[in-house]
Parts: sequence; structure tokens; C-alpha cells
Amino acid sequence: MSSNRESLTRLSGPLLVLLLAAFLRLYRLASVPFGWHPDEATKALLARDVLAGKFFPAFFSAFTGREALFVYLEALLFTLTGEGIFTGRLLSAFVGILTVALTYTTGRELFSRRIGLLTAIFLAVSLWHIIASRNGYRAVIQPFIQLFTIFFLFYGLRTYGTAGILPASNNHSWWPFLLAGIFLGLSQYTYTAVRLFPFLILAILFLLLIFDRRAIIANWMPLLAMGAVALLVFLPLGYHFWQHPDDFFGRAAQISVFSSEWSGGDSGARLWQSIKETARMWTIWGDINYRFNIAGQPVFDWFTGILFFLGIP
Repeated sequence: MSSNRESLTRLSGPLLVLLLAAFLRLYRLASVPFGWHPDEATKALLARDVLAGKFFPAFFSAFTGREALFVYLEALLFTLTGEGIFTGRLLSAFVGILTVALTYTTGRELFSRRIGLLTAIFLAVSLWHIIASRNGYRAVIQPFIQLFTIFFLFYGLRTYGTAGILPASNNHSWWPFLLAGIFLGLSQYTYTAVRLFPFLILAILFLLLIFDRRAIIANWMPLLAMGAVALLVFLPLGYHFWQHPDDFFGRAAQISVFSSEWSGGDSGARLWQSIKETARMWTIWGDINYRFNIAGQPVFDWFTGILFFLGIP
């Protein structure tokens, strides 16, 4: 009886956080925010084209380029619930809620149950994540897939972590690395910014090679398999970019500080302005576009901002 009560107590915290996350992301979902944003509408149109059988690409070139994973999932949801603004946002809301749950699981795996719970709480009430979850934006799916990659990678690596910073485990299987490879490759189908994610994974492995060499050396074959699987999953998208390089560079070139149209002919000044505005958005002054923020509100208040700058989860 006491063990059941203890298990229920341990589950009550994460469940309450999930209920809070669900309420903040589902309440009046169809009407707040008001109306379709063009990014929501364009993905819905692409999902409709998929259902009509017009095409099934690895990357959608229309509307300045759209990664495919969110569009295909939205098309699937359309077949189950019908089309409409609520359905278009429901996928984002579900992904946002599941991301909170996975944040708890990953934080517990990497650090402790307390860290996992605190991190999930912060994400559940994060204004940025709530806004992303309440709009039909494909960007919300990026951290969801990334978390799967991180979780399975560290779950596999901790098998041989007795000599370093990773906790020990008696698990001796390749499957976590293979799943990490699947999600690493799949991440490239989520959002443009994720293209730097593989370099983050390489940086993590490099740091582990310095501080926990045994975990890397003992797992070099599963890690190579992870990379091979990731490349295999990425292959259709990579082939598309090889055939259509403008799709790879197009959106980034449009908003680059080195673009004459965007910088007004002074890339240095534009770059410095971007650096200043990015630096102050954390705790001083944020985006003024109401669609993406409460106009002017920074990402963090001063308390959570201090924790952020100190690197304390």
C-alpha cells in the first residue's frame, strides 16, 4: 500500500504540470489568437494538396519553403477531424503538451526527477512555447524531435558511464542509439533552424570525449550506427536539396544580414543591430509583434533570467 501511495505521489507532480500545460494550450484554441496567420494557412493548404494526392515531397518549395513533417502530420489530422482553424492548431497544441512531458522525462534521465519536474514547469508556463503551441507553426515540432534525440542518445551512453559524468546502467543494447539516429535524421524535416542541431550533437560528443572518454570509446560502433541511420533518414531531404539548392539557401538568404535588401546596404550596422536586439530580448525588451509575444515583454523575468544566465535549470 505504501509503495502504491509513493508511486502516486511521484506521478502527481508531472501529471499536474501536464494538466496545466494542456489548459494553457487548449483553452479557447480556435479563437485565441484571433484569425489565421499566413504561416498557419499556407501549411493547411499544403496539407490539403497532400490529401488530394498532388505531391509527396521531402520538402515543400512553395511559400518560401516548408519542412515536410508538420505538413504530413497535419494532413493526417485533417483526415481524422476535418479541416478548419481548430484542427490546424490542434496539432501544435498536442505537440506542445507532449514536449512538456518529454522535457520532464529527458531532464530526469540526464539529471534528476527534481530537475526534470522544474524544467517541465518552466516550459509549461513559457510564454514563447505557449504561443508556438497555440498557433499552427511548424517550429513547435523542432524541440519535440530534438528531445527524443537527446533522450535516446544519453540513455544509450550512460551504459558505460561508470568512469565519468554519466550514471551507470546495465543496459547493453544498440537500440537507443538507433532510435537517436532516427530522430536526429527526422529533426531535419521540422524547421529551418534545426540544421545546426547535428553540430550540437557533435559538440556534446566531443565534450564527453574529454570528460567521460570511456562512454564514447566503449560506444564508438553504436555511435557510428547512429550517424549512419541519421544520414539514411536524411537522405530524401538531402537529395531534394542537392536537386534544388535554392530551397536550402532561399529562406536564409532572404533574412540574412548580408542580404542587401534586408540590410539596406550596410550589413555591419544591421548585424550590430541584430546582436543588440537579441541580447536585450532575454530580460529587457522583447518582440513587439503581438502574434509572437505580449508586445515588448522579454523572454524571462529577472528571476528566471538570472537562472538562465547562470546556466541553472
